[in-house]
Amino acid sequence: GLEDQLLAMTVVRERPDIEQRKVSLLLQMAADSKQLADLESTILRMLSESTGNILDDALLISTLAESKKTSTAIMGRVAEAEQTEKEINEAREEYRSVATRGSLLYFVIADLPDIDPMYQYSLDYYQELFDKCLVASEKDKNLAKRLKIIIAYTTLFMYNNICRGLFERDKVLYSALLCFSILRQRDGILGSSWNLFLRGSGPIDRSGQPKNPNPERISEFQWDLVTATETMVKVQKAGSGEGEEGDEEGDEEEGETYCPFEGMGSSVAEKYAEWSELWIDSEDPVVEPLPLGFDVPAFERLLLLKAFREDKLLEGMRHYVSQQLGEEFAKSPAATMEQIYADLNNCTPCIFILSKGADPTSILLRFAKTMNYQDRLPIVSLGQGQGPYAEELVKKGCGNGDWVFLQNCMLAKSWMGRLEQIVFELAAAKEENHPDFRLFLSSSPAPYFPVSVLQNGVKMTNEPPAGVRANVSRSFGNLVNEETWEGCTKPAEWKKLLVALTFFHANIQERRKFGPLGWNVTYAFDESDLEFSMSILRRMVEAQDEVPWDALNYITGQINYGGRVTDDNDKTCIMAILRKYFTPPVLEDSYRFSASGKYYAPPQGGLGEFHAYLETLPVVDDPEIFGMHQNANTTFNTTTSLILMAKILSLQPRASGGGDGKSPDEIVMELVETFQSQVPAKLEMDNAGPTTFVLQPNGLFNSLAIVLTQEMIKFNRLINSMNSSLRNVKLAIQGFIVMSPDLDNMYTAFTNNQMPDLWASVSFASLKTLGSWVKDLLYRVDFFRAWLLKGQPHSFALPVFFFPQGFMTGTLQTYARKYEVAIDELKFKFDAKSVSHVEPAELTEGPEDGIFVYGLFLEGARWDSERQALAESKPKEMYCALPMVHFTPAVGHKPSPADYCCPVYKTAERKGVLSTTGMSTNFVVAVELPTEIDPDVWVMYGVAALCNLTD
Repeated sequence: GLEDQLLAMTVVRERPDIEQRKVSLLLQMAADSKQLADLESTILRMLSESTGNILDDALLISTLAESKKTSTAIMGRVAEAEQTEKEINEAREEYRSVATRGSLLYFVIADLPDIDPMYQYSLDYYQELFDKCLVASEKDKNLAKRLKIIIAYTTLFMYNNICRGLFERDKVLYSALLCFSILRQRDGILGSSWNLFLRGSGPIDRSGQPKNPNPERISEFQWDLVTATETMVKVQKAGSGEGEEGDEEGDEEEGETYCPFEGMGSSVAEKYAEWSELWIDSEDPVVEPLPLGFDVPAFERLLLLKAFREDKLLEGMRHYVSQQLGEEFAKSPAATMEQIYADLNNCTPCIFILSKGADPTSILLRFAKTMNYQDRLPIVSLGQGQGPYAEELVKKGCGNGDWVFLQNCMLAKSWMGRLEQIVFELAAAKEENHPDFRLFLSSSPAPYFPVSVLQNGVKMTNEPPAGVRANVSRSFGNLVNEETWEGCTKPAEWKKLLVALTFFHANIQERRKFGPLGWNVTYAFDESDLEFSMSILRRMVEAQDEVPWDALNYITGQINYGGRVTDDNDKTCIMAILRKYFTPPVLEDSYRFSASGKYYAPPQGGLGEFHAYLETLPVVDDPEIFGMHQNANTTFNTTTSLILMAKILSLQPRASGGGDGKSPDEIVMELVETFQSQVPAKLEMDNAGPTTFVLQPNGLFNSLAIVLTQEMIKFNRLINSMNSSLRNVKLAIQGFIVMSPDLDNMYTAFTNNQMPDLWASVSFASLKTLGSWVKDLLYRVDFFRAWLLKGQPHSFALPVFFFPQGFMTGTLQTYARKYEVAIDELKFKFDAKSVSHVEPAELTEGPEDGIFVYGLFLEGARWDSERQALAESKPKEMYCALPMVHFTPAVGHKPSPADYCCPVYKTAERKGVLSTTGMSTNFVVAVELPTEIDPDVWVMYGVAALCNLTD
């Protein structure tokens, strides 16, 4: 329907003669139809009123004869009209490609509110923009050229116009969605490739799969993707189908196909060293040619990036968009107030979408000054009681032509309904209101902001520049003036420490981009923390003869900033970072904040000199300024790519079919039957071996046996849920029962290779995809079944437990009962050396006290088996297996300050819910690991051990 509307708009602009003929034709046909109906009514009336022999009724006979002539003439005109209509429609259809592109662009834009509630655009607003494109685009008498011009102009215009209202993080998403939608519409992207790109391979048969050459670098999910491409991706030999811009119809003729990935799995498995050197570990795999004679189409290369170099996937998508649509679509267009103002009028508001650390007020004031409106721009920050005042300002502005700026609309939730009404009234009174009046609004993203205002307003995002340099510059610009800089009685100490404090503030703020490697929990450190810390710093510097380092570190780290920190490991991290800035050597000119030597507190000088120094700092930060490994950048890029992929997947409709032509129902039914055959049998107490549950002399079961029973209950509950939900979704697909919302969610999750909510609610903590999660479940149940049948194992895989914290407590309780000591006095001590060279299967007995634990993965560092200590990760190696560790309970044990207390988490997300113990539910225990360097280095690296990796 939208396509037809846009087609009519296009023809009206391009060929008004055709549209006029169509309208005239419709009117003529309507008039003829009415005339025929009138004649029929007249004849029927005369027949009903006639008396006697109707052949004697001369008037009736005359009317019938006249009616026949008229009817014959009308029928002739109808036939002629049908032919004319056919010609008109053929002429209109020449513009169909423009309408097709227009509707495609709109539906991409219409999906954006699912990403952020502020990304709202109405159809009326879109049609206005579309009409502007028809008018403003370059004219050409050659129809084919003109169509290409309109399509190219409209696509770029819509991209630039919508981008100015999107946050930076979502501009790549928007350009990628545009590109993918355009190419899929003209068959430039294969359905099978698209499905693999979005959802991965799903559960596959691994029996004939080549062996993964490097499981530490390539996850099961990624290796499954590589091998699945060999059977699921078929492309045509004659061209890729990625046509020229403007060719909206793909080539429907199917030619001979081939698989560009044929033999790739075996090749990578057998010649991994060559693949790694020539492509996988190359600096730019996005453009680097594939080794060993392999060559794949442009989109299919993204599948390889997803499999081998997820950290480059975002860059790969940008490159793909640039290849297919042009470089301008791979860049973030900058919007100016002049451009925004050109789209405003006295009833269309401008909406500034706020982000933390950015304020559009200065931008608007500068623009008002250039327009001579600096004294005619009243500003009010909305909040309690400000609504009537704001309404009065709008009313005055409508009369005298002033501009009005209503700030922070998100703070006036109860007044948003009235704001919507005010904007509606502005549109209704457009002719009466002063033509120079303009309304400006600002708000953070809020679901209660009026949708109608968003849809019909002009939006603009305002974000602060990222990076340490921009952060320090912004802090000095807002908080440090000449009097502040020069006003302290101890200028040498004050200036050095003030610079150190602002760099510290920038460090902990910018560190958030690294996700869990930076902070377990994302904290809202803001300028108020810095401002208060500055006042405390100045007071302490002036009041004391010597700089009170311990007091400064405690008040700044534990109170001013630490007051926001809820995670103990994050508190340890913030103190380690602060010690790098608040330390006696910082007062020396030679001291540097990082190994690069670029960041430091300059020798004493003026404020202008310091700002000049800031201009010499890098715009893009290297991880070393944060005290982090180079791999942190890889982790950041990988996380950004995964978030982008998750957003793209969330916007897709339910899969319409697999690459082999199967319907979604068939695909899900196959998965259901596969999972039904894989669901393990329940763990039954009746199957327990003779040594599993043995009463001790005190009449109690072994504490670890109790842990086993608790784990069995949890696994049995999960198995029951799986069995019942699989049975029900199968019946729902067959139509025997109603497809409930839960089952529908499960159906969608299966098509997306995700774990359904029905299972997640009773599952162990996991961030794996569906296929990998099922495999993980089978491994866990097998471990507990072996324990149940054969008795307590010699060593334990910590990742198998639903509740590893309970297992830790059970181990302490076993020791407490054995030696009759209070469990509250017990702590674990750890031996990572004595059994680090032993494989779990080689053990013939367990330890006298404590437990042997294996199955953990180090993130942020690796284990050096030769030195028996922590070491820096190898480039691009995100995770490293931690060898077996001996956990031994000990009374009053205190960790050695020379060791690194490595936190163990269930998942890579690290954050969890704060439990009643005061610890995160994701945190398990802190393992002491030997290190040859300062443990603070590992703290700032964000080193942790994980029970479960993410696919």
